[in-house]
Amino acid sequence: MDAGRHAPRVATTEHNVGESAALQAWLQLVLQVGATARTVRRQLAGQIASSELSEQEFLVLWLCDDAGVAHRGQGELAEAVGVSPAQMSGLVERLRTRDLLKFERCGNDRRRQVWQLTSAGESLLADVCQLLASPGGKLHGSLNTAELEQLRQLLDQWLPTAQSTPDQGGPSSCAA
Repeated sequence: MDAGRHAPRVATTEHNVGESAALQAWLQLVLQVGATARTVRRQLAGQIASSELSEQEFLVLWLCDDAGVAHRGQGELAEAVGVSPAQMSGLVERLRTRDLLKFERCGNDRRRQVWQLTSAGESLLADVCQLLASPGGKLHGSLNTAELEQLRQLLDQWLPTAQSTPDQGGPSSCAA
């Protein structure tokens, strides 16, 4: 189903015609954003397939490399990647088993476990980022860097979330 073309009829009265149009526009955007996110993630997965990383594993490595955020816990990673805590537990364990991630106990809270890249993780991430930055690795379609930033800002303005805070992403070794 094409999210941009579906416009189901919503019962309206003269009083709520404007509200109904706004609701229609909002619901269309919800569908379009969801479809776009799935498409972009499929494209990312296809681009990095040769690295033997899933798109979720790649995103975890990228987030753990973010110099703007000192240490990320498993819950923060799950929230940012959009998976359940149980799924994140499996993801970080697979990456740890492959010697791509290591955990450390947080100095001020010894119960808190934070994830960091190993040397092998840093190397693999750099290789995958180089692949993505190559001419054949363009995932952003026809949008340039400034337009991508504008889109991100509009999405943050539209519906701020925990994922849109400065702690979520930011510059990493993939930043060109």
